[in-house]
Amino acid sequence: MYFVVNSVNWEMSECYAHEIEETIEEIEAANVMDECFGISKLVGTMTNLMFKKVEVTIENRDKTAFSIFYKLIVQSCNSFLQTTKHHFNKIETPTNDLLSN
Repeated sequence: MYFVVNSVNWEMSECYAHEIEETIEEIEAANVMDECFGISKLVGTMTNLMFKKVEVTIENRDKTAFSIFYKLIVQSCNSFLQTTKHHFNKIETPTNDLLSN
């Protein structure tokens, strides 16, 4: 989604955002537990609100706001990974544009 917004393809960005939102909803509904962590509940509380803000920036075609909220959702996801003891995974904002066509 990051690359698509940066290439200013808002329609594709909306499509990706919708798919991510559906995935978040499916995880929340599945009541997933991993060890002692309620993954489904954590996904809802740690990512849902921030992702909704990302969606609004896409709807508003606001690339600057998207960049801000994208960084915040990355931080939120990394906090989730730390909380669930999956700190060996780390999400980073891309540093180069892999889309060329």
